[in-house]
Amino acid sequence: MPPSPVFIVHDLAQARIVFAAASVARVPIRIESAPGAAGHAGAGWWAAMIAAARHEYPEVEAVCVLDCGEEPGRALGAIREGIEAIRCRARPKARARLKALAEAAGVLFVTGKAGPALDLATVPEPNAAVAARLAPHNPYERPPESPRRDRQPPQKSRGKPRRGTLQKG
Repeated sequence: MPPSPVFIVHDLAQARIVFAAASVARVPIRIESAPGAAGHAGAGWWAAMIAAARHEYPEVEAVCVLDCGEEPGRALGAIREGIEAIRCRARPKARARLKALAEAAGVLFVTGKAGPALDLATVPEPNAAVAARLAPHNPYERPPESPRRDRQPPQKSRGKPRRGTLQKG
C-alpha cells in the first residue's frame, strides 16, 4: 500500500476539509502543521484543532504531526501537551534526547520529510485539491464504466425469411 497522502493545514477549517474528504474516501491520511508552527501558535492550539477534527470524524485514521522547527523547548512543550507526533530539527545531540523523551511518552518523533505534501494554503480550491490527492489511494474508487466487450452484436439472419414476417420491399 502506498504511503498515506500528506496535507499541510493551517487552521481548523482546512483540517475539517481533509478529515471530511478522508472520511468519504476511507483513506488514512497524514496531517502536518506548517514548518515551525509550534513556535507561532503553540502545542495547545494544535492539540485543540486536531481534537476537534477527530471528534467530528472519528472514523478517519490519521497521523497528525506538529512541526517544532529547530526549537527543542517547543518540542518538549508538545511532548508535555500530549501531541501524538512531532518533528524537530534541533542539533543532533538535542534531537537524540528529544527522540528518547518522545518515545518514552508515547509520542511519535518524526524525522525527515513525509514526501510530497499538499499545502492547503497554496491551492485556490482546497476541497477539489484534497479530493484529487486522495483519489489514487481510495480502494473503493472505481474507474468509469467501459463498454462491455463480452456481448456479441446481434446476428443478421441468413436464409429465407420465415413465413408471416415482413420483408422490406
